[in-house]
Amino acid sequence: MCNVSMRWVKKAYIKLLFAVGLMSGVSIGLAEAQTPEIIWHFRPDAWQVGECFGNCGTGCGPWLFGSNPCGGPREWDFVLTSEPVKIDEEWHEECRGIVLMLVRYDNYRANAIGTFHGRSSDGCREHDADCRRSGGGADCVDLGENLWHLCSGGQDEDWSYDTTVTGQTAHGQQTIITSRRCAIPPPDGE
Repeated sequence: MCNVSMRWVKKAYIKLLFAVGLMSGVSIGLAEAQTPEIIWHFRPDAWQVGECFGNCGTGCGPWLFGSNPCGGPREWDFVLTSEPVKIDEEWHEECRGIVLMLVRYDNYRANAIGTFHGRSSDGCREHDADCRRSGGGADCVDLGENLWHLCSGGQDEDWSYDTTVTGQTAHGQQTIITSRRCAIPPPDGE
């Protein structure tokens, strides 16, 4: 009969599991840091892209009457170009049932590229040039001769610029239960 202690068997078994985990790429009790879900705040700045010169619409937006006269996209978006960096935190009072809780939300900042996706054309570029020469205003509403060839040479176009966006974690990162109760609103009519 083999005289092997159970302690040695357990150590050998754990070493074997660890070795198999390393070879197979399985993580055993080690977790990588993950960036929490962040709600980003992006405020488009049309001045950064020259008011989208040539866009078939009103600057970096839809046409005066709510749509792009030449079709195509007309929307802003952004893409992060750096890792989010935590800049500070905020504590909010939140009621959960009748108990008042303090919940921490983390604020982040990141570099990004803001982009307006629109549609430009030869006629829209000509119209924008005329409007800028005349100083804009009511003269720009009248398309005059441009109306008939406004969408000629039309193609989707992007206007982009480098920017910074801020965001806040979508869910609380830490919760402290207080000894205070939530204020209970009075019944209707009082």
